[in-house]
Amino acid sequence: MELHHFEERIFDLFSSEYHRFPQAEIRDYYKLLFQAVFGAEHMIPDKETCQHHLEMEMAMLRPRKDVPLYHDISLNVPLIRVNLTRCLAEKIPPSRIADIFFLGAKNFKQNQKVDMEKLVKSMINILKNEPFNFSEGELENFTEKLRQQEFPAVHHSKIYRILYQPHYRVIPLKLWDNLHH
Repeated sequence: MELHHFEERIFDLFSSEYHRFPQAEIRDYYKLLFQAVFGAEHMIPDKETCQHHLEMEMAMLRPRKDVPLYHDISLNVPLIRVNLTRCLAEKIPPSRIADIFFLGAKNFKQNQKVDMEKLVKSMINILKNEPFNFSEGELENFTEKLRQQEFPAVHHSKIYRILYQPHYRVIPLKLWDNLHH
């Protein structure tokens, strides 16, 4: 996929995130970009561990019907962040979510080599402008740390975790749709 198309999709993705979560920090946008590119493949050691972690996390949550079931985070492969609190409200069994999460993470394949350096440069160009308005210094500092670590997966920022309490799994949309048919 050409970079220009990625830049448009990244902007759309970040704009949606900004409107839902206006206090998101640079690392939260990077995490979103990382997930949109790589799915959840970096998270899964084995199916049993996957299910255990999901069950433990869901046991601590309360059901919520006031949040969307999922958010689309697609760039070139249809991916979603499935909200676990809404899954509880919909009585979707954790074992079923774990099955499709594990299957999606193990089978997720990028069709082409991804140049994270170029994508992160696009991220910087987007985040320094309206409505995000992060400083170039802040963006460059964060990016340099990522570059030194070869663009790793990251956790959400502390402020994001406190304000938005993110509890989700990244799943290919096709697998999620199959769950409901």
